[in-house]
Amino acid sequence: MPNIGCYMENFAAPPRPYYQEVPTTLADLVRGAVTVGARPVGLGTPPRPFLEVCWRASIVAANLTEEGGRWIRSAAYERLDASEKSAVSYFMGMTQAEVMCGKLGLASHLIHVDAVRSVVFGDAGGRSRPDLVGVDASMTYSMLVEAKGRSGGWDQEAIDKAKDQVTALTPIINMTPTRIASLAYFDDGWVAWLIDPEGDVDDARSGLSLEAVLIAYYRPLVSAMRAGDVTRDASARANLRISRLPGIDMNLGLPESIIEIFARVPETGVLGEDLIARTGGALQDAVRNLSEEWQNDRAAGLQKPSPTGGRLGETVSFGSDGVLIELGPSWYGAQGPNTQSVPT
Repeated sequence: MPNIGCYMENFAAPPRPYYQEVPTTLADLVRGAVTVGARPVGLGTPPRPFLEVCWRASIVAANLTEEGGRWIRSAAYERLDASEKSAVSYFMGMTQAEVMCGKLGLASHLIHVDAVRSVVFGDAGGRSRPDLVGVDASMTYSMLVEAKGRSGGWDQEAIDKAKDQVTALTPIINMTPTRIASLAYFDDGWVAWLIDPEGDVDDARSGLSLEAVLIAYYRPLVSAMRAGDVTRDASARANLRISRLPGIDMNLGLPESIIEIFARVPETGVLGEDLIARTGGALQDAVRNLSEEWQNDRAAGLQKPSPTGGRLGETVSFGSDGVLIELGPSWYGAQGPNTQSVPT
């Protein structure tokens, strides 16, 4: 299984190793890409969440390839011109930050700030703000991440800028904040550098609630699932619903309890305060209820069949947010993926 080398600075509670190898499959990267920041579903009519899932997943698969147990730039990535590389690197930086925060137990839900603002305000707000806002699995503290991505090596200027931006805003009202400046770059493969910046957090109110964050996180995923045939998972994860997304050879899964919450929520547009409070409150309850059950499923995951009948290996990624991604054979080369994996 390929690894991402991860450096961590200034993480005091709990202490973190300065460097570690983090096993990361293609399915893990795709899951990070499709959850980290879908926004047009909040602003556009008609909504196009399925198409956004497709292009987000495809960017990851097209621009990274495995070599020697590392993720490296693909030939398609190398052919991009400078402006194209800049756009792809930005998106890949956010994706890597989401994946690393999830795998290291720092955050279970990370979503682009603009996606949350589109639910509440219908606009993207100012220009200088942290990229990602989220919470840990227990929903006891908030997370604020400024993610930078580079097509080349280490960039001190990018890290310094990320540290300045991530201290500019308290992300979720009435929650203790944790901040991370993140840099994704290439050295011996794809590398992550995470820093907990020094200094106090600006105490300005952000206007972002936990309820709005959870709605922004799950609403586009539920909408994308509706593009396929949603069926009950036949494996031991009895509360999971699976959608076989058309034309992309990929399954997307969510707990039934979360899907049902969005039955009467519009797929697009700004939501009123009452609807945000009701929907977000129900999501908080659902996430808390699935947390222990989902952890048990993850621990036993290697012993269970995948939703399409095979063994649970590198083709499947799921986490404490309840989101499952399973990739079909067309995502892999002639040799296919490895058959053994550690659940995320």
